[in-house]
Amino acid sequence: MQRRTEQLQQWERVIKKLISRANNASDTNKTEFRNRITKVLVNKARSEYKLRQLQKAGNGKWNEIKAGLEKNWVELRKAFLTASAKPNKDISNSKK
Repeated sequence: MQRRTEQLQQWERVIKKLISRANNASDTNKTEFRNRITKVLVNKARSEYKLRQLQKAGNGKWNEIKAGLEKNWVELRKAFLTASAKPNKDISNSKK
């Protein structure tokens, strides 16, 4: 759990950089970057919630909550990769 907590703190710094990048993007790309960052923030909040649940859980709930945390973690990593990519036609078209 300590490793996950440290990773979340590291990702918080990355989010700040992404927000700065979005603010400096062209008008065309700004909305796309902001949408991606929103997905990152939602997934991060879910992961933080699951992590807090895991810290409070007794042995009976441990595996159930851990599985949910791992699922959220995968989604969060994907959201970060997407948010970090430069907007282009391929990414925009893949949403349709």
